[in-house]
Parts: sequence; structure tokens; C-alpha cells
Amino acid sequence: MILVIQSSKNHFIYYYVINQTLALLFILVIRCSIKKTK
Repeated sequence: MILVIQSSKNHFIYYYVINQTLALLFILVIRCSIKKTK
């Protein structure tokens, strides 16, 4: 936790990038599942 507080800005950017990539993958999975159901 101490390391996270010391590098809060870098950690926030890293966390933001991970969230963006996970969101894109989640959207792709939903689109693929919708196409399969159709």
C-alpha cells in the first residue's frame, strides 16, 4: 500500500489503462455472443 501511495499517479494511469482494455474486451465478447445467438 505504501508503494501505491508513493506512485499514485503512475498507479492511476496503469489502473485506467487496464480498465480501458478490459472494457474493450468485454464489449468484444458481448458482440461475439450476440452474433452467435443471432
